Parts: sequence; structure tokens; C-alpha cells
Amino acid sequence: MSYVDPSRSIVVGHSTGGLGAVAATVKPPLNLVAGITFAGNNGSQYDIGKLDSVCDASDLIKAFATLGSGSRIPMLWIYAQNDHRMGPALAERYYQAFSGAGGQADFEMAPPRRTPTATSSIRCLIKWRSGRLILMNSLPRNTSLLFHRRLS
Repeated sequence: MSYVDPSRSIVVGHSTGGLGAVAATVKPPLNLVAGITFAGNNGSQYDIGKLDSVCDASDLIKAFATLGSGSRIPMLWIYAQNDHRMGPALAERYYQAFSGAGGQADFEMAPPRRTPTATSSIRCLIKWRSGRLILMNSLPRNTSLLFHRRLS
């Protein structure tokens, strides 16, 4: 793929993979220039009927603060207003912990959608704010992507 510049890449992750994308900014590879986390989270209790709840929320907030203190790469964080796997209030607390500790991130809360999943609201946000995915106007169109997926 001659149109890809391997010297400039971004890391992208969703859910637990989104937490991994945040972690990748702490000791980044030399070519990493930005990161995107979609609904970065871990330990959701949604599947057992507990909305807006995660296991050990205070430990997870501390983890985001620790990552923020060591992060060296600008990020875009995207969450959804009606994603009940962690809820918007907890998502904002993650961001406050990360940025308060020195992490560089733009935080975007996607508007609610009929289907209350992160993915549907993320699709809406990408269409609505497609310019934001050229992260802080610093990435050329040929920047390659490194994907960190949640393994289920």
C-alpha cells in the first residue's frame, strides 16, 4: 500500500480495547502520533442488569489517572450519552482523571440514538464530526491505523 505512511500511525480501540488504546499512549511506538478511544471501559455490569455500573469504579478511575500521568500522545475520546455500560457521568470521570493527571485528550459525548449502544452513537458522531478524526488537524490522509480490539 504505497499510500500509507508507516512513520505516522494512530491507535484506535473500543471498550476494553479503548482502554488499551489509552495505555498504548504511555510507552508509544516511535510512529504513534495520536490515539482514539471509543467508549474506553472495563468491568461493565450491564450484562447482569446493572446500568451505568462497573466493577471497582474507583480503581478504574485511578488507572485512568495513572495512564494520564504517563501519556505522551494526544487523544480523542468518544463516548455515547445513552451507552449504559458505564454511563456518561462515569465516562466524564475517566476523562477528568486522565486529563487532570496531564493526559492530552479531546472529549466528545455523542448524542443519544434509538439503539442504546456505543456503536450506533459512534457512527452518528463520526458522520457529524468527521473532521475530528483527522485528530487535531495533525494527521495526513495516509496515516496508517493500529487497531486494538477487545477479545471476547
